[in-house]
Amino acid sequence: ASGSTANLNNDFVLFRYSGILLDAAECEMRVGSAATALTLVNQVRDRAGLAAITTVDLDEVLAERGRELFFEGTRRPDLIRHGKYGEAWNFKTAHSNANLSIFPIPSEQLGANPNLVQNPGY
Repeated sequence: ASGSTANLNNDFVLFRYSGILLDAAECEMRVGSAATALTLVNQVRDRAGLAAITTVDLDEVLAERGRELFFEGTRRPDLIRHGKYGEAWNFKTAHSNANLSIFPIPSEQLGANPNLVQNPGY
């Protein structure tokens, strides 16, 4: 852009290698390869200086993502993908509102495209 320098201080990480490893572990679990998933999870744990685990399941992969990617904006989609977003945790009560797992379509987009229908509950 006009007037900007070549060395801006606005870059930030979008993906972390540990997140990719945990994504791969989840995929391996979903296709039935728990041994490969365990290796991937333990690779992340080893880098963090944590003891290796001996077994893994989808709940453990989700828990490991929660620990490793804490405060990085991935928890909500992780919980939705694992079917646990509606469960109670900490200061959040349980709910069964499916619309809370999706966002509304903005009215500007609804107005611009007559083929769009608002998501349920909005």
